[in-house]
Amino acid sequence: MKFILLSVSILIGFSSLSQDFSNKGKDFWVGYGYHERMNVANPVGGSQDMVLYFATEAITNITVSIPGTGYTQTFPNIPANTIFETPPLPKSGTQDARLLTEGQFNKGIHIVSDKPVVAYAHIYNASVSGATLLFPTVTLGKEYYSVNYKNVSNFNNANCWFYVCAADTGTTTVEITPSAATLTHAATLPFTINLQQGEIYNVMGVLTSTSNPFTGVDLTGSKIKSISTGPNGCKRIAVFSGSGRISLTCNNNSSSSDNYMVQSLPQTAWGQKYLTVSTGGNQSNNFYRICVSNPSAVVKLNGAILNSALLINKFYYEIGPTTVPNLIEADKPIMVAQYLTSQGACGNGSPGDPEIIYLSPVEQNINKVILNSTSRFLILQHYINVIIPNTGTAVSSFKLDGATPSSSFIVHPQNPGFSYLQQPVLQGQHTIQSDSGFNAIAYGYGNAESYGYNAGTNVKDLYQYITIKNQYATVNFPATCRNSPFQFSITLPYRATSLTWDFNNNPNLIPNAVVVNNNPVPDDSSIVNGKQLYLYKLPANYSFNTVGLYPVKVTANNPTPDGCSGTQEINYDVSVFDPPIVDWNATHSGCVSDAVNFFDATNGNGRPVYKWNWDFGDNTIDSVKNPIKKYLLAGTYNVKLQAITDVGCISDITKQITITEQPVAKFGISYPSCSGKQITFFDSSSQTPPGNLAKWIWDFGDGTNSTFTTPTNPIHPYQVGDYTITLTIESNSGCISTFSLPLTISPNPQPGFILPEVCLNDAFAQFIDTSKIATGTITTWAWNFGDPSSGTRNISNLKNPQ
Repeated sequence: MKFILLSVSILIGFSSLSQDFSNKGKDFWVGYGYHERMNVANPVGGSQDMVLYFATEAITNITVSIPGTGYTQTFPNIPANTIFETPPLPKSGTQDARLLTEGQFNKGIHIVSDKPVVAYAHIYNASVSGATLLFPTVTLGKEYYSVNYKNVSNFNNANCWFYVCAADTGTTTVEITPSAATLTHAATLPFTINLQQGEIYNVMGVLTSTSNPFTGVDLTGSKIKSISTGPNGCKRIAVFSGSGRISLTCNNNSSSSDNYMVQSLPQTAWGQKYLTVSTGGNQSNNFYRICVSNPSAVVKLNGAILNSALLINKFYYEIGPTTVPNLIEADKPIMVAQYLTSQGACGNGSPGDPEIIYLSPVEQNINKVILNSTSRFLILQHYINVIIPNTGTAVSSFKLDGATPSSSFIVHPQNPGFSYLQQPVLQGQHTIQSDSGFNAIAYGYGNAESYGYNAGTNVKDLYQYITIKNQYATVNFPATCRNSPFQFSITLPYRATSLTWDFNNNPNLIPNAVVVNNNPVPDDSSIVNGKQLYLYKLPANYSFNTVGLYPVKVTANNPTPDGCSGTQEINYDVSVFDPPIVDWNATHSGCVSDAVNFFDATNGNGRPVYKWNWDFGDNTIDSVKNPIKKYLLAGTYNVKLQAITDVGCISDITKQITITEQPVAKFGISYPSCSGKQITFFDSSSQTPPGNLAKWIWDFGDGTNSTFTTPTNPIHPYQVGDYTITLTIESNSGCISTFSLPLTISPNPQPGFILPEVCLNDAFAQFIDTSKIATGTITTWAWNFGDPSSGTRNISNLKNPQ
């Protein structure tokens, strides 16, 4: 059984080069591939079912049809960010879509969406199930190889198979060279068929035994190629490989088994460098097949050249079982498949079952994947493997469901420039992403059950593609920014005798007229993987004024005798994005003595920001995402941030930041400081321009405080005790200063005295002071005798006056 991987934002090369067109699309073709359970009598049509899954990012309308049988269903208003599952496709009656035997059938399944989606097909029967990621029609190629495995099974009628589906209108001529005998064709003898759009030719390998272990031929190395038979050139085809049910062991005996189905990669999308990591859990012993389209290719395994005598059928090397992470390189394009064994086979344990995963070369990678670890058919363990470069912030920015993964990245032993992650995950939907491209596979096990996928693969044709020239873009796919001028160009593996550019009269493109060149001259040429490539440019500047996905068709005449001469249509969708919404914020003390930490807060409008240009307003600049800056002088500065996304969209924002000298906090205290008396605090704080004081925070030392935004001399009562009064001031830039003074509140004295006994004729009266105080001493007395007529003798400052 397989689970469903939803993948977005693919990258070319291990840098921040996004690529969207390889997985997401609006048009797909697939067939109802063979499953061993199709042969059971009950239920009618077999016990297997086939469903489709769609991952949406916007509200989407999708139509699934089988034009040759009249079947059609429309699924309107599928919510955004949804994994949608269709009802099972027809498996009986007049609309039966199953491919039951070898031959030509008008049963192609066509998927059309009004918004880009990621699509998957899943054929299942309890614990015998297989699924595949689907590639959009615009990414399909013209030459493929089937990659299968030794077809051993514990069930009869478990044929190895592949099929080809015509994706273009008109007649598509296909040349098929099976590597082994099929039900109706001899091994290695090419034959041709003519298909109309939506027609499928299904090829099934012969069975070679009638008892357990049930065996059949391995169709690995079969070549499927669209050819030209007239003036219209080669047309695009979709190719799928699989088996009705297969065991994978080390002794050629049957064991637990699974069907599988995988959409094949066109030969033009193969790469020259692969890094592998074994699968986790108890299934770490894996096989690998290294496939070459040219037997002269020099292939290296971990730096050592493989002996060409080991090349099987002049097409593939097989290594394993092995647990060792591998580096596989070649001087010509190759393709690598990774194989999981049957449960308990080849030193592996339980749980697990056979699985085949086509790997991506490091040249074609991805920076975001949404995957759904489905619970169908009792999967017990789920894993994700990731290969990522060690450059920049690739590893540190990698997130699983928005968090740092619990497992650690390990430096790849064969290439220290890369690290790998082997991460267990729980059932359910997951998102993995980084600011840099990575390769990933996802897989899981149940009891005699498994699933496994490439987590999203780029099928960019390395030799034929449209390019948009944008000064700041880093992507290698047709994408641009709204209202930004750019130039179109196309790269072809031949010298075209004519070129016609058709923009579909797009009202959002200026200019939008058809451009015809009946004598094109290449503007440049280069050699890639031994192929001579030619670059043709359109001289005019173009601009889209509305965000969207817009089709562009180039019709080229290929004069070369490579089997595809004649007129060729090259279709691409151009993605147009909004510029980023730039913003920044900062944390700092506001003081000129301290550094400012600036933080980018840009919204890339769906695209990653890869470049930042800071101008700090004092004739200094920086280009890191989150710089640290120390100003030398106080002042108000205009700080400008310019952000650039990977598709070349550029925008900026300017905001002010004020840096001040540190303010000086100071205050005085009124006296006397006696219990119950109101104490006044006199603020004398200061701030040097351009700063000004914005806040005063008084801590009165008794658990109370007050905050003011204007200069204030607060008054506060106290009881007897010792206090520390603190004033914190803050400038308009956030710069802070603090000043403290001690305060002792003394108790009030208790006055008292003894009245003298005095006669009228006595010379004086002696007053005796009896005043007292709880702490301290009394130092001052002020007597008033109540005899104003006595003049100055009515008052005294003596302790015991007379």
